[in-house]
Amino acid sequence: KQWYQRRVREDKLAVLRELVERSQDILRAKEEKALLEKRIQSMQSQMLQGGGVNLEQSKIFKDKLMKEHQRLQKEYSSRLQDLERERQGLEEDKQQVERY
Repeated sequence: KQWYQRRVREDKLAVLRELVERSQDILRAKEEKALLEKRIQSMQSQMLQGGGVNLEQSKIFKDKLMKEHQRLQKEYSSRLQDLERERQGLEEDKQQVERY
């Protein structure tokens, strides 16, 4: 019986460690996303100022930049959703371990 209780405690700690790690991954991904969005915003501001680039090239660049921005948003959104699903799964595992 002591062995079983010790095993339950070890499992609970492992789940908690994994949950903390996933939470940290989510926070890092959110921070990275915010930095990239800020960088994209800065690049867009620079393009709006012109910089001697001809209008057609500027339009093409803005379109490409916008597409890349949208792609990055989708990628990070998807990544965050995956991490959140994984975190929820770990939370459920933790709750199951706590029941025993």
